[in-house]
Amino acid sequence: MFSFLKKYFYNSTEDTADENLSTPSMDELRLYSRYSLIFPQVGRLKIYDNNQVGTILNLSYGGLLVNFEDPWNQEIGPHDNTNFNAELDLLGQKTPANLQFVHNVNHQDGYTGFSFQHRNVETLVFLREIVENFRIGSSLRQLPSELTLEKYRSQLWRCFRGEGPTDITQMGGTTHPTKEVKVSFRDGSSHCDLQYKDGDFTSERTINLDGTFGTLVDSGNKQLDSAIFHRAIQILVGASSNDQTKYFAKPLLDIALKKKLG
Repeated sequence: MFSFLKKYFYNSTEDTADENLSTPSMDELRLYSRYSLIFPQVGRLKIYDNNQVGTILNLSYGGLLVNFEDPWNQEIGPHDNTNFNAELDLLGQKTPANLQFVHNVNHQDGYTGFSFQHRNVETLVFLREIVENFRIGSSLRQLPSELTLEKYRSQLWRCFRGEGPTDITQMGGTTHPTKEVKVSFRDGSSHCDLQYKDGDFTSERTINLDGTFGTLVDSGNKQLDSAIFHRAIQILVGASSNDQTKYFAKPLLDIALKKKLG
């Protein structure tokens, strides 16, 4: 079914290539998609060489844009390809990284672009799962009501599906965007749900027994599962920069980050 949804809910560059002949943007020229991190709590970078710390503004497998409080970066020449040893912190998970200076952003004193120098696989392995969840969140598209469960067919609900498959159901529309939201995804042989309702988060994990998710057994654990919570946060990061889902994903992500960091 997902291939059917992709056909109707994703832009096809093949279908529109002749209609949109324009100069490619920087994002279009990049080898890897960049994901905006929206909130400063999501990503931090520390340069070991000079102990400078900055907020990560966007990120991809290939590089990142960082805003440093101290505009020390302005001392780097435009053709300098200096390498830096650094620590990358994404949602509390950390890894060492080797970076190469790419550019300073014009008229933004502390904004600096770096590329990752993947001299070993450690940073790439670290990024793989997190960035993949960002991508999944950015892939969510609203489902037509005829493809949703009967309980979600009223005007109160909106249902979204992304790759994985990953599903988000949202009640309250744009007026009360976080009244009730559920993020659902697969994790190996499990089906995972994170639900926000009545000001609180709950999670549920059910186990697949027959390989088709036709037979699911409740794990019996109704406590908030930290692994489910953290992965759902990563999906919400991607959904926060998605035009179809950002109206509820951004406020819900803000709530989730405060809970995580509180």
